[in-house]
Amino acid sequence: GPTEKKQNPKPILAFTPGAELHHLGLKMLCDILETKGFNVIFLGNSIPSENVINAIEEKDPQSLLISVTMPYHIDSAIMLIKMIKATFGSKSPKILLGGAALEHMQNIETTTGADKYCMDIDDIVENLT
Repeated sequence: GPTEKKQNPKPILAFTPGAELHHLGLKMLCDILETKGFNVIFLGNSIPSENVINAIEEKDPQSLLISVTMPYHIDSAIMLIKMIKATFGSKSPKILLGGAALEHMQNIETTTGADKYCMDIDDIVENLT
């Protein structure tokens, strides 16, 4: 109804980079975001970079939600973020990065190129609205 906070109608694309298979947490997160009224498109896991780029071109998302559970997939995330920024420049969607792999990392945003590291669902919601 009219009392609800006006959500950005643009979708949020959620996925895990590279060969990261731990997407259950992310899927749950997407479900929670949907109940909060966000338009979330769950791309899934092991999505090739080109497919992510195509999805961004096609869906014109407001943000990307990238989840990295295993530390050895951080490099995939970094390469993908570089590719997104190189492709879309200033028109890049906001990149939110989360996941257990990053818990002990310093300067996550600087190191990965992501716009924001999110610790939990509240953190994500805050950065989406």
